[in-house]
Amino acid sequence: QLEIIAPKIASDEIMEIPIDISAENKDTGIVRERIYIVFSPGALIGTIIDASTGLPRTGTEIQLRQDGKILKTARTDANGRYSFVIEEDGDYEIYVNNEDESGSNQIIKRTFASSGEGQITFAPRIIEGRIYYEESNQPIANEEVKIYNPAGELVDTVISNENGRYTYEIKKQEKQGANFASALINRAKNLFKVRAQNGSDKWTVTALSGKVKRGVSEPESGVTSLNNNLPVIAATNSGQVVDKSNQSNIENAEITLVKEDGSIVDNLPEINNTEQDNPYQSADGSYNFQDVSPVSYYLTAEADGYYDYQSDLIELSNQSDINQLIEMQAIENDDLTIEKESDLEYAVPGEEVKYTISITNNSDQIMNELIVTDNLPEELLYNQDSADPEVDYSSGELKWTIEELESKSTMKLNYTVTVAEDAEMGNETINQVKAELNEFEFNPVRHGLQLSPPDLIVNKTAAEEKVVIGDFVSYKLEIINESEFDVEEFTLYDKLPAGFKYVKDSAVMISADGQKSSVNPVGSRTINWEGLEIAAESSFEVRYSLVVGSGVDSYNSYLNQAYAMFEDQMISNTAEAEVLVIEDPLFNTSTVIGKVYLDQNEDRMQTEAEKGLAGIRIISTTGQIVETDKFGRFHFEIKAEDNIQPMQTLVLKLDKDSLPAGAEVISKNPVIVKIREGLMSEVNYRIKKQE
Repeated sequence: QLEIIAPKIASDEIMEIPIDISAENKDTGIVRERIYIVFSPGALIGTIIDASTGLPRTGTEIQLRQDGKILKTARTDANGRYSFVIEEDGDYEIYVNNEDESGSNQIIKRTFASSGEGQITFAPRIIEGRIYYEESNQPIANEEVKIYNPAGELVDTVISNENGRYTYEIKKQEKQGANFASALINRAKNLFKVRAQNGSDKWTVTALSGKVKRGVSEPESGVTSLNNNLPVIAATNSGQVVDKSNQSNIENAEITLVKEDGSIVDNLPEINNTEQDNPYQSADGSYNFQDVSPVSYYLTAEADGYYDYQSDLIELSNQSDINQLIEMQAIENDDLTIEKESDLEYAVPGEEVKYTISITNNSDQIMNELIVTDNLPEELLYNQDSADPEVDYSSGELKWTIEELESKSTMKLNYTVTVAEDAEMGNETINQVKAELNEFEFNPVRHGLQLSPPDLIVNKTAAEEKVVIGDFVSYKLEIINESEFDVEEFTLYDKLPAGFKYVKDSAVMISADGQKSSVNPVGSRTINWEGLEIAAESSFEVRYSLVVGSGVDSYNSYLNQAYAMFEDQMISNTAEAEVLVIEDPLFNTSTVIGKVYLDQNEDRMQTEAEKGLAGIRIISTTGQIVETDKFGRFHFEIKAEDNIQPMQTLVLKLDKDSLPAGAEVISKNPVIVKIREGLMSEVNYRIKKQE
């Protein structure tokens, strides 16, 4: 039983009572520890130890700050302890004055609460140190410092400040409550903890990608472990692997020292009782092969995203280090050109297609172990052993490994596929060619193959060149398949001229052997025949009639067009046929008839004895000139294209010079005629011969 009576103390006074505890530990024998029982209205207590010596820091100045202002200053006692009374809740900063630097270094900033009478807050457990170059004492600022717990787990990464200092707070904190006996017993229990045989109470601090590290004993509650320093020896004797273009270090490069015959050097001497790695995997690109025997060597280097490197021959005359600068060239996308082509633009099920992939090295480097892959869609089946050069094929993927592709050279990869029998027509199959070199992936190239029927030939003719309103016009469509493949389904379209109409039940299909069958189209302005098929190397005809409607214009040409489609794809040429619509002479042509005859008795009539005169010329104002026949007859046709409108006058004149000698015209000459569309007019000329 432990009975503790709190003494009377001032409101800002702290009293500590030391208690020494010893215990018999089965593993370590008698162990001792001094425990302090603290009486305070509310205090922050901590301890400073120097990790470089393992001893408490005595007389070290500790500052309690708030918002940058120093509130209180304390110095550590002979046991490295300090304490501050926290009177109000708030955000406080603890600074420690390092003797080797001017000014103080902040080790923690956090919120502390006024704990009330009898409550104690232990300062955080802190691991603090400095990273610097050992020779110059120059701090290394903004460097990542990694903190590992005793189990080897990375728990945090902190950044060094401008003085090279880093600080890490171990998160689990202990807070002493009013029950001092419980705290005392818990501290005593710790004496009997069995430590792990592997020393797992050690924390580990590393920097510079693990090139420097140190172990740190786990601080007790309230302890700040100072000066867990990381001195760095400048690596002046190290070689470096860098990017040739910008001289930046290349991470995770593999450097290998090989003999002149290309074999790996396996007898490098031990350094500090440790074998030298060869190949050497460098996290930051630095390396050094030390005390190498005097023969001839090459240095090679490999790194993701870079061309393989090989140095010039290194000839050693005495034992020395090999640590020269290695400049590696980064791989870029433009260094390689990938092209893919096929011998067909379209294909049908069962058809063979030949592919050619061209790989061109545009760089000034040799490409070693270039991997090219081509992933086939399910519609394309690889023809086994068709690839040249040979290829590894598995589950639709073709994979070539090009051992060596010289600078500015091209390699062609050939293979054939067969279109699957169940491939759906009308789709475009897409396959993608990829290339990879040292984990660098070049932009892939896509290639498409259209799955569609072969092209057909369509011919179209009209039975008439000229038609009139109301005429029936016969058309013939000839469809020819010159390919070696059947077309199992397509649609034939015919776009009719405006004003023309399909004659119902007029369409008939005539096969190559003369067999006829009725095939009625659908549609009106554009008619079509769906579900047609045509065998390889065959043809058939479709014949049908159109009627010329009243809405057409005379003396205009009317064109209709025919073509074949598979779904949304045209698979033929566009065939055309043209007809000219003209006026119907029966209704639209005006005619003037007449006779030139002798009227010797001037009775205005032609008797039997009064003959007609042949070869007499009649001239029209339309520009027409006609001659009378042997009976003296003549006629003029006045058509719409002559630009003579209804009721327009026409003037006819007999050419007197064409009369026989001694003859004269005794009737009107010239004669004016009123033209009426579709009607006939008569004009006669009476002639009398002088006796």
